[in-house]
Amino acid sequence: MKFPSPVAVQWIAELIDARVTGNVNGQATGINEIHKVEKGDITFVDHPKYYTKALESNATFVIINKEVEAPVGKSL
Repeated sequence: MKFPSPVAVQWIAELIDARVTGNVNGQATGINEIHKVEKGDITFVDHPKYYTKALESNATFVIINKEVEAPVGKSL
C-alpha cells in the first residue's frame, strides 16, 4: 500500500512508542508485507524466523521487536 504522501519515520516511531536507528530523518512512502515491499516501504517483523528475511528485504524501514544493528540503507 502506498501512502498519499511520504510520512516521517520519526513520526511513526513516536506514534508506536519506538526508537529509530539508522536514518532517523527518513520518509516512508508505503507499507507492505515482507515479500511485497519496495524501496521506501515499511515492513513489520516480530518472529525470529523472519528477522533475516525482513532485514534483507527491499524495505527501507523495518519495524522489528529485537534490537539489532541497522543494515546499510535501512532504518529500524
